[in-house]
Amino acid sequence: MAFWNGKNLLNEKDKIINWYKTKEESHRKELEQKDLLVLHYKEKAIKYQEELEQAQKDLLRYRDQEDKYQADLKQQEEMISRYKEQTENYVSVLKQQEEMIKEFRAQKDQNRLEVEGKARLIHELQQRLRVGRVKETKNSITNYSGASSPSQPVPAEYPLANIRSDGFKKMERLAKHAVQNR
Repeated sequence: MAFWNGKNLLNEKDKIINWYKTKEESHRKELEQKDLLVLHYKEKAIKYQEELEQAQKDLLRYRDQEDKYQADLKQQEEMISRYKEQTENYVSVLKQQEEMIKEFRAQKDQNRLEVEGKARLIHELQQRLRVGRVKETKNSITNYSGASSPSQPVPAEYPLANIRSDGFKKMERLAKHAVQNR
């Protein structure tokens, strides 16, 4: 029986050794899997670290761009305020010019009315002068020569009478022409 017990012991020992070997093998496989998993996680961590560094670079670049955009925006706002100022200045200048134009037009109308009034006055005075000259011319010629015809020559002593008689003929023609054209 001792043999049998020894054999049983050997079998038990082999079973225990096999159990430990299996356990060791399963632990080794688990460790390999864990090593693979750790390696996988390390690769992911490296990848995430690279992505994080890239994201930080992008963030810095975006911040720089944002600063540039803010500076550009501020500059554009300043330009807009200057343009508004210039526009307001132009509008005020335009209003002043419109007022000046109105004043010039009013002055022009007033000047036109004055000129028309003066022209009428001159015309009336010319008419009066013509009538007076005609009477004077007729009287001068009649008084000198005793004739009533203005076409009769006047001596050199009376040069104005000669001019007035020629002027009378011209005035008669102009008056007839003006009456016909009205």
